[in-house]
Amino acid sequence: MMKKDIYTIITEQVIKGLEKTGLNWFKSWSATDNLAINHVTGKAYTGINQMLLGFDIVDNNYTTGEFMTFKQAQKLGGKVKKGSISHIVVFWNISYYILDGTKRVYFKRLEDVPAGEKAQKSMSPRFYKVFNLDSIEGISPKHDVAKVKEGTIFEPIERADEVYKNMRKKPSLAHGGNRAFYRPLSHSIQMPSQETFTTPDDYYKVFFHELTHSTGHESILNRGLVGSHGNKTKYSKEELVAEMGALFLCGILDLNPKDSNDNSQAYINGWIKYLKNHPKEILSASSKSRKAIEYILNK
Repeated sequence: MMKKDIYTIITEQVIKGLEKTGLNWFKSWSATDNLAINHVTGKAYTGINQMLLGFDIVDNNYTTGEFMTFKQAQKLGGKVKKGSISHIVVFWNISYYILDGTKRVYFKRLEDVPAGEKAQKSMSPRFYKVFNLDSIEGISPKHDVAKVKEGTIFEPIERADEVYKNMRKKPSLAHGGNRAFYRPLSHSIQMPSQETFTTPDDYYKVFFHELTHSTGHESILNRGLVGSHGNKTKYSKEELVAEMGALFLCGILDLNPKDSNDNSQAYINGWIKYLKNHPKEILSASSKSRKAIEYILNK
């Protein structure tokens, strides 16, 4: 049997979440009560790891968000219960290389590169397995979730309007009509009137989707938005980044948009089909959406 690569493993996890709860799955990983925390370091997991473990917390009805490896549990005098489920945590293996003709010569550290040579960074994903503390005997949770969240880049924001107000190079914003869109050529967002939305949460969810798009402007993160509507693949990738960014911000602000529960199954199935055919895309989209949110929040 062929060994699965990390992209396939992660994509299967994401598809499992989408099939169970639709696009609302993206929101679960950033909510305070589902925050995944490294028991040993006391820090919240970030990026794709927070997304994956956040879903695992909900899917397995765990009573705590703290995780650790098998070896860490042993070192602290704990014991993983027989038959317990392990969960994946991704990390990036970073190395550097120079070109010797057409051949790449790799170095583990940048300082190992010979003087005068221009090195390129190489990043490849690896993974290890962790267990939730509910699956470990002899070790109890010890971290205050609210305090951990305050110490991460995802700090709660008192009012949703402040996100836009404090954003650098923010796009202009206008209301009217029955469509919501971001126009990269004018760096502007057009939104329907606020009163046309069922709830304020739904308005901000849609607005944050467009605001995430705006970070792709050539003067900000330059995701090549101009002309992307004519390229179905490129457009799909950007839409995934924007949807993740919007639901990410909703989680940060503890918003609960109803439209996340009312998305059509056909739309969700479209994402599932796309991800099955492009297993590397969820990592790429996660990385891009995180960079977008960090920019929006001035981090």
